[in-house]
Amino acid sequence: MPHPIVYAENALEGAILTMTPDGAVTGKGPERLIDRDIGLECEDPGVTGTRTWHADRGINTATLTIDAWLFAGSQYAGQVVTLASSPDNTVWTTRATVTPTGDTPQMIAVTPFVCPRYVRWMVTAPPAPVRFTEVFLSPARILSFPPTARHTQEPVQPNVVLVTSQSGRTWGIQRGARRWSTRYVLTVAPEADRTALYAILDALQDGVLPCWLVDVKGVLRWVRLSGALTLEAAAGLPVANWSIPLEFTEELP
Repeated sequence: MPHPIVYAENALEGAILTMTPDGAVTGKGPERLIDRDIGLECEDPGVTGTRTWHADRGINTATLTIDAWLFAGSQYAGQVVTLASSPDNTVWTTRATVTPTGDTPQMIAVTPFVCPRYVRWMVTAPPAPVRFTEVFLSPARILSFPPTARHTQEPVQPNVVLVTSQSGRTWGIQRGARRWSTRYVLTVAPEADRTALYAILDALQDGVLPCWLVDVKGVLRWVRLSGALTLEAAAGLPVANWSIPLEFTEELP
């Protein structure tokens, strides 16, 4: 059984985003690509030929080592989608090339690289319009799946709303598909970079930001942290490993 992986950070957040050659549809600009709202699309009105999305991360951005490129949207099935990066906006290094078989969320593992100032991705000759919702460049954080009886399968949560009628009867109204939910553990060794870990946990704390997660079955999910975080150190010693339970619930657009 593979380890679950969470992609909590996005190196593109805070970047200046542009689209060429024809820009975005009014009201559906590229800021939607990094707003962590998978229900809002950035839409390209479409002309014939290659489309390019360009990100300028600025000069004082955090240094992140990128392990994966993740994106969601539509109208890219069967198209060649290429990711590249550059320190000077002139010399570009190709980081990944993928041809999605469907308009489904994509997770492309890349050879780890330190994200420079400039990033771009291109789609060659797609049908119009091309829509993206979220685009991530992220480090991979490996989690543990406790091998206990209650974790033989990942549970789901009912997606219902309880309503009390005028007569006093309470009804459960189904609002959609059941929501996947489960609990993993993040274990950090004493020699790990705990400062970087704090940044991840701070971003996820209290369900502030949703993120990507690959579960133990290899399914890519858009999730949000649910419940409070607790930090446990074995025997309370400062040199002990940290064991941090993380409970995630799937976000439904």
